[in-house]
Amino acid sequence: MLRLLYIIPKNHLSYFVGWFVHLRLPAILTQSIIGWFVKQYRVDLSELTQPLNSFRSLGEFFVRDVRPESRPIGSGVISPVDGTIRGWAEIKDGQLEQIKGKSYSLESFVGDSAIAQRFMGGSYANLYLAPHNYHQIHSAFDAEIEQLIYIPGKLWPVNDWSINSIDDLFAINERVVIVMKSPFGRCALVAVGATNVGRIRVLFDELETNRDLLAMTLGARHIVSKRYDPARAVVKGEKLAVFEMGSSVVMLMEKGWGIGELKVALGSEVKVGQSLAELET
Repeated sequence: MLRLLYIIPKNHLSYFVGWFVHLRLPAILTQSIIGWFVKQYRVDLSELTQPLNSFRSLGEFFVRDVRPESRPIGSGVISPVDGTIRGWAEIKDGQLEQIKGKSYSLESFVGDSAIAQRFMGGSYANLYLAPHNYHQIHSAFDAEIEQLIYIPGKLWPVNDWSINSIDDLFAINERVVIVMKSPFGRCALVAVGATNVGRIRVLFDELETNRDLLAMTLGARHIVSKRYDPARAVVKGEKLAVFEMGSSVVMLMEKGWGIGELKVALGSEVKVGQSLAELET
C-alpha cells in the first residue's frame, strides 16, 4: 500500500479529481452520481439550503451550504468544522502529536519561526473531515485576520492508515495557515490538503490552491505569505474557507488562553459551532 502511494502522482491525481467532480455532466447522470454519493456516505439531506436536483455537479454538492439553524454557535472554543476530533493537547517542546509515538514540528507545520514561537506551550485541536461532512471552514472565535500563508506540499491521504504510516504527515502536506488575533490571544486555523482535495479555497482572499498544473509539474510552487493591514475582522462562526473534497483542520491557540477541559470525547464527531471547551474570562 505504502509503495503504491509513493508511486502514484498524488498532486496530479488530486488536480484531475478536482476538475472531474466539478464537470457539468447531463442532469440525469449528475443526479445519479450525487444520489449514489448521498447513499454511500449517508449524507443528512435535511440540512440542505436548496433542492438536491439543483446541484449541477458532484463538486458543487460537496461544497454545499447548510441551514444556519443546523449549526448553532456555542460558547467558549467552538469547532471550526464538521468532523472527528482526533487530537486535543498541549504543544510540548515545539511538537504536535500526530498519533501516539509520532509527532511533527510546529515550525515546519506553520512555515514561519516567528509564528511558531507564538504558539509554543499553547494548545491545539486536530479535526478530520470525512466525505459525508459539510466541508466549509468557519472562524472559531471573534478575531482579526493578520496573516495568510500558503505552503505547497504533498497530498498524502490523512486517513487513519496514513497518520500511522507517514512520518510528519501534517507538516509535509499542502497547507493554508490563517493567523488571527482574538480577545484571548493569538490563534490560527490550518487547513491541511490531502489526496483528492481538488483545492482549498479561501473566501476572504483570492487564494485557491492546486490550480496551476504546470507549476505543480515543474515543482515551481512557492510559499505565499500575505499580511493584512488593517487586519480583517471576522465574527465567531463566519465562513473562512472551503475544502473541495475532504481533509483536516488543525486549530492552534497560544499559551495563556485559560482553556477548560475538552467537553467531547476524542474520536467523536462534532459540528461547526459546537462548544469544545469553555474559556476563563
